[in-house]
Amino acid sequence: MRKLSFLSLVLIGFMLMTGCKKETLPPTLTLSSEPNITEGMEVETGTDIKFNFDCKGENLSSLLITITGENGEEIIYNFLDLNGVTSVTKTEECIFTYVGRLTLEATLRANGQTATVTLHFTSVAPSEPDPDPDPDPALFDGFYSGFLKIDGSVSALALSFPVNDSTQAEMTITTLEDNQVTAVFVYQGTSFDITGSYEDNSIVFDSFPLEISNSNLQLTATIQLNGTLDENVLSLEGNFSDCLLNYTGIQIPVEFTGEIGGVLEKCDDL
Repeated sequence: MRKLSFLSLVLIGFMLMTGCKKETLPPTLTLSSEPNITEGMEVETGTDIKFNFDCKGENLSSLLITITGENGEEIIYNFLDLNGVTSVTKTEECIFTYVGRLTLEATLRANGQTATVTLHFTSVAPSEPDPDPDPDPALFDGFYSGFLKIDGSVSALALSFPVNDSTQAEMTITTLEDNQVTAVFVYQGTSFDITGSYEDNSIVFDSFPLEISNSNLQLTATIQLNGTLDENVLSLEGNFSDCLLNYTGIQIPVEFTGEIGGVLEKCDDL
């Protein structure tokens, strides 16, 4: 009886030991990204993305990371040996040039068990930058002061007279709708109401009559000015037409050869 009882106790103990054997828990795999990417999200190509894989479990053996394109193209294939650790975080850093739908899949293996995470997202080309907007029309609005220089000569038949006139000039510009401007141009103390149009930082003024009068000559002409604004400086250039020289009381049509230009600086106060 004792032998049977002893044998029974051994069997019962063995059964109890077998029944209490610890079960192996499956591994866990958690994905995060920097910047944060969620299911179905769009990201621009050229963006630096860090995929972080938090791996936990007993006797972790490997982590396989793949990213494939929408037609099965292999973008990334990375097999990592984890050497039996119980916890580790692995990071996959990517800068995508591929444009299209992408699938990320990571599989963690431990003790013959697996944990998997999957993420679908789309890589898109960067949006085209907006074209540079037209300058704010208010950039032209204001009062400018400086000089206008006319340097050249007028000639007709056998007559030729030098023209060398540098005079203080002022201009007050007001912008209107449809890229139009009005201006009051003051030259040799006389005010001229002129109009024009602008595009970007350039203004084309309509022609207007101008008279140059000094001790050497009296000249009337039609002048056309163009202006270019660079910060607060308006550079002027122009040309003459319909030139008439007053010679001893006689109006003589003449041709002007030379340059017309000036620099006006924007002032804070009108």
